[in-house]
Amino acid sequence: MDFAKLATAFKSSGCELAIVGPEAPLVGGIQDYFAKHGLLLCGPSQQAAQTEASKIWFKYLLAEAGVPTAKFAAYTRDQMQHACDVGYIHQQGPGNIVVKADGLCGGKGVFLPDTLAEVVPTCEKLHADFGEAANRFLVEDRLYGSEFSMIAMANGRGLCFLPTVQDYKRRNDSDKGSNTGGMGAYTRQLPIAIEEAARVMVADIFRTLTNRGIEYRGLIFIGFMLTKTGPMVLEMNCRGGDPEMQAILASTGMSFAQYCVVMAANIPVPFLTPEKLREAVCVNLVDPAYPDTAVLPPDTPITGINAAQKLGALVFHGGTGNGASGPVTNRADRILSVVGTGATLEAARSLAYAGVDQIRFGGAKPGYRTDIAENN
Repeated sequence: MDFAKLATAFKSSGCELAIVGPEAPLVGGIQDYFAKHGLLLCGPSQQAAQTEASKIWFKYLLAEAGVPTAKFAAYTRDQMQHACDVGYIHQQGPGNIVVKADGLCGGKGVFLPDTLAEVVPTCEKLHADFGEAANRFLVEDRLYGSEFSMIAMANGRGLCFLPTVQDYKRRNDSDKGSNTGGMGAYTRQLPIAIEEAARVMVADIFRTLTNRGIEYRGLIFIGFMLTKTGPMVLEMNCRGGDPEMQAILASTGMSFAQYCVVMAANIPVPFLTPEKLREAVCVNLVDPAYPDTAVLPPDTPITGINAAQKLGALVFHGGTGNGASGPVTNRADRILSVVGTGATLEAARSLAYAGVDQIRFGGAKPGYRTDIAENN
């Protein structure tokens, strides 16, 4: 978040382009800072990043755009008890709603209450953990169906779409356990009508931002729930996702850097949708206790990466360091991503898990889900 230090490193290293992965710098205005100093950076402005900075702000944008989404109400932290006593939560019933902290909480600001008694204490804990980000709360009707993610690239004037994916947020198999930042993803083929309907919704969001005078350049990440009545928007991220982008980029032959230059520099060239060439499955390898406090000792040796790569799997480093004899863990929660590709989803899945089987953290199996892309 030290933009001046990052800009100095950018210039002293002879860089030509910065690509921002996490949301916090974008929400903090890194694109505006770099632009002010004549440096090229791919990512939306602070104004455009409001789409992720405030879930409540984005819900009102969806209403303005006429995009299908769950019914909702917004409350300050001090109003949550009233919401439980006579307000929206009381009216809908706790088992029928989702509560989300308004701001950035690292993917940990959402909970599904089963009782009224747990709502206010959970909100207070979120406030204690995340401060201002949990000063306000969005309360939505709970939607049912299967989730999918659609990521588009925006150059300020138009959009082109990346392959659709589905990710897995719950820690354990069969969608059990705590919410996480993401345990895996796979390229998902939707029915054409559903795919087109979702793309129209993304375009409507982009158009509404433009009509508000907000130029959006960068990645638009929309999370959908495919309900019985069709797709409905859950949320928007102002950047790519982990593990979504690992699967997406592995499934195409695109030059991602070239697209990022087009988005960052607002270059008026044909903005062609990259071709999907293969299916891809990504499995994230994590600390066994993730998302709770890490249990792996610092600098735990990682073995088997080369063996996984020899099988044909791709291995992306997420939270690793350089040890004396090779890669080590560095106390991060999500440590590696193993990606398999193939002509079919089954082939891609088989390769991904064959790669996973080769890898050990300190001689023990890492934490991961065994059901990514299973029965799809």
